[in-house]
Amino acid sequence: VVSIGTYELQNLEQETGVKTVTFGKFNKAKDVMITANPQWKTVSDMPKGCKIAAESVVGNTTIWTALIGKMDKRTLAENGDDLNLVTADYQVIPDLVLNNEVCGAFADPTQSIPQFASGKLNVMYDGRSASELYGEIMAPGHQGVMSNLFTARKEWYDNHKEEAAFFLKVWQRAMDEWAAHRDEIIDAYPQHFAVKNDEEAKWMKAYFANTFDWFVDSPYLTQEWIDKEKGIFQLLKDAGVVKPDQPDPEMVVVAPSSQ
Repeated sequence: VVSIGTYELQNLEQETGVKTVTFGKFNKAKDVMITANPQWKTVSDMPKGCKIAAESVVGNTTIWTALIGKMDKRTLAENGDDLNLVTADYQVIPDLVLNNEVCGAFADPTQSIPQFASGKLNVMYDGRSASELYGEIMAPGHQGVMSNLFTARKEWYDNHKEEAAFFLKVWQRAMDEWAAHRDEIIDAYPQHFAVKNDEEAKWMKAYFANTFDWFVDSPYLTQEWIDKEKGIFQLLKDAGVVKPDQPDPEMVVVAPSSQ
C-alpha cells in the first residue's frame, strides 16, 4: 500500500503501466498559494511573465495548474509565456516570495510556520487550499482533493481485500484519536508538524482549529465521494497534464467491518 495524491494516480499508471486500486483516504491537499503583494487576490491579478515557485513540476503542482486554468484562464508552465513555473525547496519558497524573487508560490503551512505566522504573506484565494477550491468550484460540498490516498497494485488488492479492510479499520481508529486529541498529538509529536517551539505549536493548533484541518474524519470511500473526486481526472485531461485517452484509475468502496 502506498500513499499518493489523486492528482498523481493518472501519471503513475500512464508512466508505469501498473494498474492500481484506491481503497482509502487520509489527507486533503493542504498547500495554499502565497504572494507578498497584498493587491493580488488570485493569479488573474498577476501580470504576464510572473514566476510561480513550487517544490516540483508534478505532485500538487498538477492540480494547481489545472485549477488556475479552469478558474482564471491562465497557463502555468516551465518557461511559460504566461506564468512561468520555477522549482525550489519548500523551506526557502516563502523567502523567495517575501524577497520578491518570485510573484507567488504554492506553499505547505507546516514547512513555513515562522513566515506564515509573521503575517507578511498574503495567502491568495481567501486562504483556501487546493482541496477547498476544488470543493467549491468543481464539486460543491466535496471533501477533496486528496494528497494522501491509500492505493495498492490491483493484483495485490484483488487477493487481499480482508487485509485492506483491516488496514482501514486501524486508520479509522487513528482518525478518531486525532479528532479527540488533536492538540495533545501535536505536543507529543511536534516533528511531524514541523513545530520547533511553543509559539509555533500554538500557531499550528490555531491553524487546524480555525483555518483548515486537512485530516479526514474517516478513511472509508463512498460512491458519492468517488464520483465527485473522479472529476479531477477530467480536469487534468482538460489542462493537458495527462493524455486525453488515459483511463481513469480504479477506486472502490470498502464497507466498514467488525472483523
